[in-house]
Amino acid sequence: MRKSNRIMMVQNMVNTLAESVKEYENFEVRNGRGPLYNELDMYHTKESIRRRITQARAELLQLEKDL
Repeated sequence: MRKSNRIMMVQNMVNTLAESVKEYENFEVRNGRGPLYNELDMYHTKESIRRRITQARAELLQLEKDL
């Protein structure tokens, strides 16, 4: 994959992560606790956010190796 394409992909991943974290935090503020299963879109759950952070990190590390 070209370096410019990889960094654009990572940028999109980080943007969606920011949206998910905002949704997660808004839920916590409204309800005073983190969401339970099925209370929030599965894309915005803590585990989904963690998996996508790990994937973004892996892509950045690959980009570092390619440079």
